[in-house]
Amino acid sequence: MKTNELWNDYFPNGELRKTPRPVALGNPDCEEDSIVGTVLILFYRKNPATNSFEVLFQKRSPLVDHNAGKWDYSAGGHINFNESPLAAALRETKEEIGVSLAESELEFLATLKASFKKNMFLNCYLSDRTGKPDVFNFNDEEVSEVKWVPFSEFDNFIDEFCKSSIKNGKLTRKIFKKWLKSKNGTD
Repeated sequence: MKTNELWNDYFPNGELRKTPRPVALGNPDCEEDSIVGTVLILFYRKNPATNSFEVLFQKRSPLVDHNAGKWDYSAGGHINFNESPLAAALRETKEEIGVSLAESELEFLATLKASFKKNMFLNCYLSDRTGKPDVFNFNDEEVSEVKWVPFSEFDNFIDEFCKSSIKNGKLTRKIFKKWLKSKNGTD
């Protein structure tokens, strides 16, 4: 997290405030009349070598001050001041795992209220990486590695290795799973 960043700050009715939230203030506390927006991006693919459906997770670097060494979704982060959720998703994917995406490579899934943080909402995106090269560059020292996990192991991997907000984000996980099952052609 860059300390000079400014985040979009929203009123409880969803209206964007005219002044940004300095990153130094961190995420709003439950008592605050303030909400921040974030993005989550989940890469998926059909692996031709194994014919299995997989999802990409990133491991947080030991150098970060939060969730060090824990696994997370493919990419994600806060929406910067005057930035759209789509622009934030493209930026965070480039910053965290070094993948430059075109807008057309992201599929908007849903905007959800974070179950783990009262004053936060999540804009969720999917990206089909089938047939795309695995070229990742961890240039901002937030991520130490990535791993493709078979969809059949999705829940177990999250429960055993992921940061608590993903473990506890039951609605987000349920929606990701339902959408991924539809992409995979299974029920």
